[in-house]
Amino acid sequence: RSLAYASGGHPPLLVFRGEKNEIIDLPAQATFLGFFDGVDFPTSHFPVQGGDRILFYTDGLFESHNEPGEQYGMQRVTKLVESNRDKGIQSLVDMLFDDLGRFIAPATLDDDITVVGLDILP
Repeated sequence: RSLAYASGGHPPLLVFRGEKNEIIDLPAQATFLGFFDGVDFPTSHFPVQGGDRILFYTDGLFESHNEPGEQYGMQRVTKLVESNRDKGIQSLVDMLFDDLGRFIAPATLDDDITVVGLDILP
């Protein structure tokens, strides 16, 4: 029950530890992928538990902004994750995109966004 991961400068992985109702950030271990030659991307390991929820995401998610220029921000992401722990992972990802769309409207996205969610079963 261990997550092995490597990061090429992506934002921290977001782990919601269901048992303790806490958010854990797993920071990037290397610089941006493709930015420098000869960079090692070490594999890190993180122990997972049943009930954990893990989100992999790109910076377009939290850096998206509305017309006045306010960023969506990680606080909104983590609040949505914490307050919807009873929803399935696909529902949570859908809710993130719906909430982001309402937040930025009528502006449009100016960056790509990728979100991948995992639920660790008991």
